[in-house]
Amino acid sequence: DCHLADFNGAGNPDHGDAGFSQTCNLCHNTSNWDANFDHSTTSFPLTGAHLGRSCNECHTGGPFSSPSSACVTCHQADFNGAANPNHVSGGYPTTCQQCHNTTDWDDASFDHSLSDFPLTGAHVAASCTQCHTGGQYSGTPTDCFFCHQTDYNSALPDHNDGYPQSCEDCHTTQNWNSNFSHDTQYFPIYTGRHREAWNLCNECHTASGVFTSFSCIACHEHSNQNDVDDEHDGEQGYTYTPTSCYECHPDGRAEDIIMPGGADTPINEFHRNGGGKP
Repeated sequence: DCHLADFNGAGNPDHGDAGFSQTCNLCHNTSNWDANFDHSTTSFPLTGAHLGRSCNECHTGGPFSSPSSACVTCHQADFNGAANPNHVSGGYPTTCQQCHNTTDWDDASFDHSLSDFPLTGAHVAASCTQCHTGGQYSGTPTDCFFCHQTDYNSALPDHNDGYPQSCEDCHTTQNWNSNFSHDTQYFPIYTGRHREAWNLCNECHTASGVFTSFSCIACHEHSNQNDVDDEHDGEQGYTYTPTSCYECHPDGRAEDIIMPGGADTPINEFHRNGGGKP
């Protein structure tokens, strides 16, 4: 109401041509009429190298135009001209702030530990393109098999013989050699009577790819039920089922029997004291 003449007469910049707002107090105050606009109070505070820029470098449609706050709005030329690595051919995303900052634009540094897939072990030294194939940086699968399918297909024993594709069950990023031990963690198949008595995992794990499922009576030793019934004649709680052998012989040895009911049941006490078949 009072400063319309000042508004119309402003020449640096021309407020009318530039489309400035007539709410003078956005930039002026009663103590000092010289403009002093505080960008830190907006939704896009200026930091680093942005502090020394003139308004029209970003506000190309006029000082009070509303440019996109996306970095690429101003940095498209930087993106297109990047050569080490080439951002265009490499399929890099245009969300510049993932690797760049306003303090030092050239010192790009992406912190993978802040992502949904922190890098550990051998992954730390892997190049970006080893996992982000085809220029895909967003939505890259995080399952091991996505990168390690070749390792899976060439593994010994043959993993295509029903092994699960969840590599992390047996492998780690620190040491890709399998840390899985059937003898110490589960049932001893490399020692005793089971040693060299089998060739393929699916001889016991009869449901393909389901390693929590197994059968004790599928092999030649137990396949004849009449013989097995005779051997267990009088054994308390005996049943002829795919897993009943394991319930009583968890270590695979016929002489070490743990009957259902726990170690303190009378029959287990009998066997511990050297007794034979009750």
